[in-house]
Amino acid sequence: MISNFRLRPTNGRVNGHDDSLVRPLFELLALRILLVGILSSTFLICSNVQGAQVETLEIHSFRESVRLDSHSLVIQSNQGATGADQIMERFRSGEGTRRADANTSRLFGTDVYWMWVEFETDSNISPEWVVDTGYSKYGQVDFYLYDGESKIHKTAGSSLPWSERDFPSDNIAFSADLRPDTVYSVLLRVESDNFLSLSLWLVTDFHF
Repeated sequence: MISNFRLRPTNGRVNGHDDSLVRPLFELLALRILLVGILSSTFLICSNVQGAQVETLEIHSFRESVRLDSHSLVIQSNQGATGADQIMERFRSGEGTRRADANTSRLFGTDVYWMWVEFETDSNISPEWVVDTGYSKYGQVDFYLYDGESKIHKTAGSSLPWSERDFPSDNIAFSADLRPDTVYSVLLRVESDNFLSLSLWLVTDFHF
């Protein structure tokens, strides 16, 4: 019967164990859980501050085409005179959004986007390659190729003469002479008042 139920004093014992021994164990467990939560939150905050990190692609000699934009980072910029080296420093410091997550839609005006991707060639790679944007109506594209020792800069676009292009092609593309066992960085400045697909391919000269 409920009326006969009585609470019995524990006399300082929990399940037959001294309460003075059990309580510190619970307090220690609670402290550990709290510390894990704090460390996890700190890790997430640091990850968000650092931003996306570039992944170095490996370019093998048997490949004829490699999609670069899937591993690229993007920074939206204004039309001011921001230098390529300054943008590179921003990318290397952790700025930038992965191309797959970048929102390139717009309502009006002219947009400027920077794209950065890094890749490494193998020991048997052929020297003649093409960096192809896969698009023809960008107003101006500035192409930079870094190899750690030098920088190549080329410009092409629908607003510029065809005679300045590396190839007589509708797509805006740039020739790139690659050496084996070398890490390269490709930096593009894309300025356009048209659709911005921001695609990027590396293809062999023969395949192009």
